[in-house]
Amino acid sequence: QGDVRLINCRSWGGQSSNGGGGLGASQMGGNMGRGSEASGSGYGEGVGGITNGGRGLREGEGELDYYDSPSVNSRCQKICDQWDVLGSLTHSRREALEKLLETIDQLHLEYAKRAAPFNNWMEGAMEDLQDMFIVHTIEEIEGLMAAHEQFKATLPDADKERAAILGIQREAQRVGETHGIKMAANNPYSAVTPQLINAKWDRVQQLVPQRDAALQDEQNRQQCNERLRRQFAAQANVVGPWIQNKMEEIGRISLELHGTLEDQLQQLQLYERSIVEYKPNLELLEQQHQLGQEALIFDNKHSNYTMEVSGAHRGQCVGLGGDIWGWGEPPIMQEFRASFNHFDKDHCGSLGPEEFKACLISLGYDVENDRQ
Repeated sequence: QGDVRLINCRSWGGQSSNGGGGLGASQMGGNMGRGSEASGSGYGEGVGGITNGGRGLREGEGELDYYDSPSVNSRCQKICDQWDVLGSLTHSRREALEKLLETIDQLHLEYAKRAAPFNNWMEGAMEDLQDMFIVHTIEEIEGLMAAHEQFKATLPDADKERAAILGIQREAQRVGETHGIKMAANNPYSAVTPQLINAKWDRVQQLVPQRDAALQDEQNRQQCNERLRRQFAAQANVVGPWIQNKMEEIGRISLELHGTLEDQLQQLQLYERSIVEYKPNLELLEQQHQLGQEALIFDNKHSNYTMEVSGAHRGQCVGLGGDIWGWGEPPIMQEFRASFNHFDKDHCGSLGPEEFKACLISLGYDVENDRQ
């Protein structure tokens, strides 16, 4: 029986297991198992020597007449039994270490699978939070704010994912420390460290309120711009039709004026006075337009009247008013009267065809001798 057990001991001493040969979680655990096997192989030779000695005593018991051979045999048997127990325990420890290494390796792999997409998400979030935006309306900025609120609503779930990823790393460390396994310095499956994850997460937490403030400032600016648009539109929708009516009146002036030159001048002065009285409204429209220009407002959906067109018509109206005041000066009126009387040969108060022709020729017009 001692020979059989000795053979078993030696057979175990040379066996090896490849259960953890492909693992990358830790090298220390495998080294510990292999060190135990190497030590066991060395002690196995000593156990073999003891067993051989015991067998020699049994075989030469009659010749040697050793008085204590039963005790020696019992001791050898006990050594073999203990050696078998030690072999079984060592083998069990080897299997346990390999399972622990596999557990750590699986934790490292799970960490890598979840850390990579989470890291990419944080990088994309940081880029979006720092992205410059250009808007021109309240609707556009409100759309950006709604999207930002949706992003903020995902942060609690993202924080849970971060905690879960870091928890996987802590669990791998706990397993290693609990069983005395020296962990590798870095995860063999991922370059994304817990420190990197925390640093990027902190950066995201800093950028979120900054984005909030930037969007709020832009919303305030767009609300101010909208007030300026409405103010300009309210004024332009009143001034615009008035200017159009005045421009139409300007086109009819030459056809509708009757009476003496003084009577016509009086009518023109009444027209000019209405322009002067309305001038504050025109100036207010110009001021509101200037505020819009300073705020970089270039469109207004609340009005079809633009300052460019209104300003051009306003200039014509004001210019005509100035001309009327100029014509009303006594010296100029006297000159008009003298010129008219010069061509009104029959003193009837109106110019006949020949008289009017002579007046046009004096002004430099080339008039042919026909009815037109």
